[in-house]
Amino acid sequence: MFAKITVLFLALCIITPRCFGGEKEPIATFQEPAKNKNHWRAGYRSGHGLSVRFGKMQGQSIFQRSSRGTTSFSFTRRKIDTVPGIYSEGYVLTDVSGNAGGKTWYWGYTADSQSRSDTLYFSKLDSRSASSSTSTSETVHETFKIPGTSAEELNDEPTHGFEVVFSRELLEGRYGVLGIECGFAYERADFSSRSRGRIRVNQTARRTLRSSSRTTASTTSRTDGYGLGGVIIPVAPYSGTFDGPGPLIDASPSTSSFTTSATRSSLTSSGSTDSWRSSFDGGYSRSEDFEADIFSLRLGPYVEMPLGDRFSLSLAGGAGVYFVDANMSYRESLSLGRLGMFERSGRGSESGALFATYGEARLTARCTDSLSLYMSAQFFSGGDIQGTAGDRGVVASFENLTYFGGGLVFSF
Repeated sequence: MFAKITVLFLALCIITPRCFGGEKEPIATFQEPAKNKNHWRAGYRSGHGLSVRFGKMQGQSIFQRSSRGTTSFSFTRRKIDTVPGIYSEGYVLTDVSGNAGGKTWYWGYTADSQSRSDTLYFSKLDSRSASSSTSTSETVHETFKIPGTSAEELNDEPTHGFEVVFSRELLEGRYGVLGIECGFAYERADFSSRSRGRIRVNQTARRTLRSSSRTTASTTSRTDGYGLGGVIIPVAPYSGTFDGPGPLIDASPSTSSFTTSATRSSLTSSGSTDSWRSSFDGGYSRSEDFEADIFSLRLGPYVEMPLGDRFSLSLAGGAGVYFVDANMSYRESLSLGRLGMFERSGRGSESGALFATYGEARLTARCTDSLSLYMSAQFFSGGDIQGTAGDRGVVASFENLTYFGGGLVFSF
């Protein structure tokens, strides 16, 4: 682009001495010198070459945790089979009379403390019981890695706008006119991209299994009390016989009680961990949009050379400035199977100014002394506007722009 502008100014340098180096004369192909020195030019123009690039989007990870567990219980109780009337501290059994009158002399005991309040107490184990509970749990940690997106360039759509230019002739020579022009232009950029496709989602999973068991055991003892009926019993230890005779006590217990004791617990636990990797396909729907209002000003010299009676060719070049107000956004919808739908998006805006150089070639057809038609081709070279849309960088490049346009020229 700079080479084109350089060639244009070299052409101006070559033409200017020829046009203005000698005696001032009317333009050879016009019958009389131009009388209208000022010109207003307005028309449509279409821009090409504006490039918008959306940067890469980083991949993302989705974490999920799921767990489940079960608990089971069991309880057992076992009655201890013992001989009736046999205790750990003695015995009360049937004597030779068959316990006549509900009394027996066939008894014995081992400690004086067993006799309390006219009652003789005996104890023995009655039953044993055990209970257990088992708990199991499974915890799964999953990580799903969603790939990022590649850079996307939007440059297929032209821009549309208009221009208004004022120019004034400064010098008139044999082969043309040298003047200066300043112009204003507006254009609207509206770029968009839509795409669909498939992506590969990678899964990493870790499963932890744990189990624990608790066991509780206990014993139940029975205490029976036999009435003495006011009988003074021998000092312990004492052992009566089957045939007797001896002191008589009740042959059947008058009171019974139960006591649970000797409880003990034990706890055991175990665990294991395994992991695996897998992948599955998902789908995506993605869109990128860039909208901008672009204003520009330019100023520079021009040379106009006649081509016959009604046509003329103008070459111009100079400097300009762009004022850009841009909005950019993207949106992506992901279908990830059992994970469901997942969306990510971003938007942003950016404003700025860019300095540029330009060159122009213009063909003008004169209709009347004050009204003409024109067609033009322009070349602009500027810089870049940089912004962000969420987590994606966006660059709009004004490096090499070409404009084609046409409209009306009013001369006065």
